Amino acid sequence: MLILVTDIFGETSWCQSLIQAWNSQGHDALCISPYESLTNTNTFNNEQQAYQAFQDAGDLQAYVNKLKLCLAQLNISNEQAINCIGFSAGAAALWQVVSTKLNTNSHLCINHCIGFYPGQIRHSLDLTPSCPFTIVFPKEEDHFDLPKVIQHLVTKQNLRIVQVPLKHGYVNPQSVNYDMTASDQVTDMLVNVECINQPSVFIPSLIQQNKMHEERTCSLPS
Repeated sequence: MLILVTDIFGETSWCQSLIQAWNSQGHDALCISPYESLTNTNTFNNEQQAYQAFQDAGDLQAYVNKLKLCLAQLNISNEQAINCIGFSAGAAALWQVVSTKLNTNSHLCINHCIGFYPGQIRHSLDLTPSCPFTIVFPKEEDHFDLPKVIQHLVTKQNLRIVQVPLKHGYVNPQSVNYDMTASDQVTDMLVNVECINQPSVFIPSLIQQNKMHEERTCSLPS
C-alpha cells in the first residue's frame, strides 16, 4: 500500500496524478491532506493563503492526529507492507507518527517512509523513527539552521538523509520554489514503486538526480 501525505496545499492535481499512477499499476493508494475536503486543487493563490488555511485547520498537531487516525483505521492484513511519502508539513507529521516514542500504529508493517523537506522536524529532534525513514532536505531553509538539524539527526537509527541542491517545495507545482525538471524526475522515481520499496535504490536515484541538476545549472547562461 502507498500513502501520500501532502504539504499545506492539500490534495493538488499533482497528488491526484500520482495516486492515479499507483492505482493503474494495481497498488492500493491513499492521499491524506490537512483538510476535510477531498481536494484543494487551485484553492490557494499563494503559500500565504495555504499557510493560513493550515493554521486554521489546527496546524501540525491536528495533522499528526489526523494521520494517526487514518493509519489506525486502515483495514489491511499484517503482511501488507506500507510505504509512506510525505511533503513538508506532511513529512513532519509522518516523522512524529512513526517515531518510537509516539507510534500508536505498531500493528502496521511500514516498510519505508520518505519525507521531503520536513522543516518542522526541527521541533521534534528527540524522536527516532521506528521504521526505515529517508529524509530529503533542501539546500537550505530560510527559518532555521539546517546544518545543525542535520548534524543532530545523522546518528539516529533507521534514518537516512539526502540533501539536494534545490529549494523547499521544489516538487510542488504550486510552490514558489517549484523546479519543473527536478519535480518531473522525482515524480518518475515515485511512480516506480520498486524504487520506493528499497532505500538502497531510492537514495542512489536521488543522488543521480542531484548530479543531473548540478550539470543542468552549470550549463545555464549566466
